[in-house]
Amino acid sequence: MQIYRYYTEKTSQSKVALPTGHRISLWYNKEKEIMKKILNPQSIAIVGASNTTGKIGNILAQNIIDYDFTGKSYFINTKDDKILGKKSYTSLSKAAANAGGEIDVAIIAIPAQFVEKVIREGSDVCKNYVIISAGFGESDSAGHNREIALAQIAKEKGLTIVGPNCLGFISPKKNLNASFAPGMPMTGSTAFISQSGALAVALIDQSSECGIGFSNVISIGNKMDVDGAKLIDYFATDPETHVIALYLESIGDGPAFLKAAKKARDAGKTIILLKSGRSTQAQNAIALHTGSLAGDDAVISAACKHAGVLRVNSIKELFSAIVVADNQQVRNATNTKSTKKRGVTILTNAGGPGVITTDAIAMSENLTLNKLTTDKTANLKEQLPAAASTHNPIDLLGDAQTSHYKSGIDFCLNQKNIDVIVIILTPQKNTPATEIAKLIATTQKKTNKIILTSFIGGKGVREARKILHDAGISHCDTPTQAIEALDALLSLHTPETTETRNDGTRDSVRMQKTQSVIKQVSLPATYYAQAKEIAELYNIPASPFSDVTTGLNAKTTYPCVLKVDHPLIAHKSDRGGVILPIQSGAALEEARIKLLEKFPEDGVRIIAQPLTEIQTELIIGMKRDVTFGPVMLVGMGGIYTEIFDTAQIFVDPPSASSIEDHLKNGPLDFLFTGTRGQKPYNAADISNIVYSLLALSRDNEQIEAIDINPLLIYNKDNHTARAVDIKMTFSS
Repeated sequence: MQIYRYYTEKTSQSKVALPTGHRISLWYNKEKEIMKKILNPQSIAIVGASNTTGKIGNILAQNIIDYDFTGKSYFINTKDDKILGKKSYTSLSKAAANAGGEIDVAIIAIPAQFVEKVIREGSDVCKNYVIISAGFGESDSAGHNREIALAQIAKEKGLTIVGPNCLGFISPKKNLNASFAPGMPMTGSTAFISQSGALAVALIDQSSECGIGFSNVISIGNKMDVDGAKLIDYFATDPETHVIALYLESIGDGPAFLKAAKKARDAGKTIILLKSGRSTQAQNAIALHTGSLAGDDAVISAACKHAGVLRVNSIKELFSAIVVADNQQVRNATNTKSTKKRGVTILTNAGGPGVITTDAIAMSENLTLNKLTTDKTANLKEQLPAAASTHNPIDLLGDAQTSHYKSGIDFCLNQKNIDVIVIILTPQKNTPATEIAKLIATTQKKTNKIILTSFIGGKGVREARKILHDAGISHCDTPTQAIEALDALLSLHTPETTETRNDGTRDSVRMQKTQSVIKQVSLPATYYAQAKEIAELYNIPASPFSDVTTGLNAKTTYPCVLKVDHPLIAHKSDRGGVILPIQSGAALEEARIKLLEKFPEDGVRIIAQPLTEIQTELIIGMKRDVTFGPVMLVGMGGIYTEIFDTAQIFVDPPSASSIEDHLKNGPLDFLFTGTRGQKPYNAADISNIVYSLLALSRDNEQIEAIDINPLLIYNKDNHTARAVDIKMTFSS
């Protein structure tokens, strides 16, 4: 079976096109076995292993030795016979001869200019490489060329490459630290994939304090071959991984990322993404609204939402989300479809943190504070000090004993409407933190309720925190972090399946007609006449018009609207390029001359459109995102497009019905619910137009962006939606 690969240059400057074969989104089983062989090798070679303290090759070799890797290891060095007392070899081929003819994975830590030669010479005995060496696509033009050459070798020789410019990887269960990171993290069920080696080191260093254990930690550096999508796809079927956490600076192949993420979510995995680079870049030569509203960051957030990926905004949020997600009860809740809010009860020995936690719950979308009535809490009241409060939060007082916490916990366990128990403790003199932690550790085994803990403090609760971590209890530094993480995780929905797509067979006749119109477009964008002709081929309703550039037109009806029309003139209302109402031919002639004087650009046209009743205006648009392809947008339109925050973005929607569902549950939901007694608008009509625009965009890849602004919509029986302004821009 042939293994196809692709390469995408990850730089902020430019993209390098490479002849590296076909792109694929789903891996073959053979490719999964390759990834398994890399992360769980029976044999490993360190190319560049060194006796010199401080060198990367020395740290790599020392890590292999110190942590008792269970497989066979081979050190490659062209000068020294022994590395750290262990026999070394001058080449991969010679090492492979002692390994039965093949080495599962080679870690490369030599100067960049020698990497290509080593891999080419070793490609017959080793098919998998992790390149630690820097000096490739992240550097200068020579580095770019080196990376291009590596990609070509990978294609020719059927190789798999992690990196270059990466930290390496760690597989705790195999006692394998194939990186230059210090230490060995705890074994657990979180796979961490990082484009930054430094962030991976920081997470490893802090993980023990947070109670995070790992199935794998992988640094992917420049992502030349193995990227986030491939690793998500691999961990989707890994029984030892429950949480897949990523730090990425770029996504690369958007469709592959989405398919892998949906597959992992369907398998019950929780995916958490920290994505840097949130600034919006200019999208088009002329400033279409869609480009500004659907900026890069907004598109990524929408893609994550549609794929069931939790996107976090900071390292602190990443830690909290991993801690809470790696909890069986939380995973059960996030993988269960439910619209009801989960009831939360707080147990605390400090009033302030309890109140702060109450505020966090009040601001959440998926949680609610349980109302505890006196008839239910009467028995609990008898077991607590007289001054204790049995309202929610349940305040056990500053000198709370283990028995008081036990009474509160037992009460919560016996209440059916309590789904989540938040246990807060501050280190006060009479409160035995370690005993209470042991109590909580035994409690989680008895219940399917979610237990979140926050022992606030430092030295006074350190031992208690360790007890909670070792027992698999979710613990966060503050209860607010725990609530926010849980709320975000409960917001994750099961992603839409791609099996129900209703794309249908492409209409070749329609595509040919569209291409015929596009060939007549001489500028980077369309005149209204051209855009209208294309739109109507895809059943997108557009307003009729007449061209009055040179004078009156017999087809013009009154009253009408007069507009300037030119591919490079955007936001014509702001510039005085729209005049209405025009009631007669004389008024039209006067307005026509006025517009031609105001807009003297070559090629300017003046068009007249029937004056149509305006009820509600929408913007519907498309921008061709470099990562995800055609991205659709719907929001309030007209002159208020960028004032009201109603833009809703659709990334890879599988059907018109899925768009309709999202519209009814998004920021424009008020249009479809009959707000204040008004008749609801027809969401199906709008979603069909959006999906038709998507079909148009998929069929004609030269179209970079489309604005329909405004699309006039009505909730009256005798009115239908109509686009009165359409602009399409094209790739150069």
